[in-house]
Amino acid sequence: MRSSYEAVPSALKQLARKVTLPDLRPRTRVQKSQLERLEKIGEHGEIKRGTIRESAESYKVTRFAKMFAVTEEVIINDDIGFLSDVPGMMGVAAANTEAQMLVDLLTQGSGLGPVMSDGKKLFHVDHGNFAASAGAPDEAKLSAARLAMRKQKDSSGQLVGVAPKFILLPPDLEATVEKLLASINPTTVTDVNVWSGKLTPIIEPRLTSAASWYLVDDRIGDLEFGYLEGREGPQVESQNGWNIAGVEFRVRLDVAAGFVGWLSWYRNAG
Repeated sequence: MRSSYEAVPSALKQLARKVTLPDLRPRTRVQKSQLERLEKIGEHGEIKRGTIRESAESYKVTRFAKMFAVTEEVIINDDIGFLSDVPGMMGVAAANTEAQMLVDLLTQGSGLGPVMSDGKKLFHVDHGNFAASAGAPDEAKLSAARLAMRKQKDSSGQLVGVAPKFILLPPDLEATVEKLLASINPTTVTDVNVWSGKLTPIIEPRLTSAASWYLVDDRIGDLEFGYLEGREGPQVESQNGWNIAGVEFRVRLDVAAGFVGWLSWYRNAG
């Protein structure tokens, strides 16, 4: 089961910070701003006080499960290895559940993401992470997105040093981005591909929009993903059936995901 589960990785899990949740209560993640820039000491030695601002986002564990039974007749007549396939099927089901959960989180709110603690959606012009001019990825659109990310500031007005590392997109845009990031041997300055090798494509076929794409800096950890402590990954149990002549199987998944910030994610609606 473990090998099948790990063989179907979620694209979005690659962009998330892994965490462990101790219980089923909401996890509150406090984001602290940087300390304001230092100021000159006054003529009489006075030192001005600075502030560190905080914001908090919350999410909690979601519990998933599925059970089914295999009759004694099926077990006795199993000449195609059905029972040996069951763990692998459970692993794939768990991996698909995680992947869809993350996609649903990202695309909720008509594609604008979850509502954050400031009352605005994850992708919002006020957050500086939503393209005012939508369109397919090209040199100009990527440059505009990178510029917006470079200028991101925390709640105290300090630059946070965000730089895009990944481009997340649906398979509909895969060929377009492959061409855009391809290495070439230019003969003139105007032929230089400034985006060659600058981004790592992440393809997520579950994205419902065929046009939207995202730039992400995974160093910041604005997306968190994790499991209930002691229950990492799918948990499988089986027992002899009580109401049927056979064996009952159950697979459970206690998993959590949430956005705790927006500075390192950028969306273009395409």
